[in-house]
Amino acid sequence: HGHCTCGKGKRCNNSGKHPVYSGWEKRATSHEPEIKAAFIKHPGANIGFAAGGTFFVLDIDTAHGGDESLKPFGKLSPTVSVRTGGGGSHHYYKMPQGIRVPNRAAIIPGVDLRSGGGLVVAPGSRHKSGGTYEWMPGCSPDEMEIAEPDAWLLQLIQNAGKEKPI
Repeated sequence: HGHCTCGKGKRCNNSGKHPVYSGWEKRATSHEPEIKAAFIKHPGANIGFAAGGTFFVLDIDTAHGGDESLKPFGKLSPTVSVRTGGGGSHHYYKMPQGIRVPNRAAIIPGVDLRSGGGLVVAPGSRHKSGGTYEWMPGCSPDEMEIAEPDAWLLQLIQNAGKEKPI
């Protein structure tokens, strides 16, 4: 109903996007029985992926100008991608060798990186707007591989947090 299942309900500023468990980084699992038990205990919860390790996520928030901010850099190579419940997108990339990918908001306006210590709301989840997170057509992990990041994206990552003209 557009409000969070946490104790704050409608007053939650991060509705549907924060973990139900503290220490979630250590509890993150792909073990199906544990996942089923968590959803029995928290039936209204969304699904989250712990980013980092083998992949990172480029999180584009169109409402905050992410698409426009990325235009000067070029097109994104096809990769596993999600249309977020709020109308943005998540693009999954293989973790590059020798480059540290930070978990950081606003590397440029409307664009975040989700990496080690970061959480990504996953397909099947609901946004507070009522929208649903869904795999983009032809871009689910069953349909394609997670891509290597483009050279321009690696450069953007390496410059994250540094002053740069746009």
